Amino acid sequence: MEQIMLRRAVAISAVLSLFPSSQGICAGPKPEAKNWVKIRSLPEISEYIDQKSIRIEGQDRYIWEKTVDNLADPNEATVDVTLWRIDCLRRRDMMLYNESYLKNGTLFSRGDSPAGTRMWAKIMPDSVAETMLKIACSR
Repeated sequence: MEQIMLRRAVAISAVLSLFPSSQGICAGPKPEAKNWVKIRSLPEISEYIDQKSIRIEGQDRYIWEKTVDNLADPNEATVDVTLWRIDCLRRRDMMLYNESYLKNGTLFSRGDSPAGTRMWAKIMPDSVAETMLKIACSR
């Protein structure tokens, strides 16, 4: 299972490297396979962040999160990689970009939220988002 996760992480990093830093929301450091740090693990899901790719802009932080679903059935596992914008002062976040991969590393969904449709969401206590806020905003 760890070998599969490593191959997926390498594939995700390779795809993300195709986005030059001059391309809007994906600007800045890209996540790398060796930098994912687990922040939550349940029987069906594991979540990671890449601490080394956190980008700082004033009170906002940009952070990559990786979610691995369906861990109980490796044949059905999927991986989502999401770029979040976190407002440290107001304790809220906004999803900017997401890619989803099948077990074999095949990309099956990619998309960013157009600027006019992005919505801020309040970060709830004891949530994964709060864990990301604490890590990102401590910088």
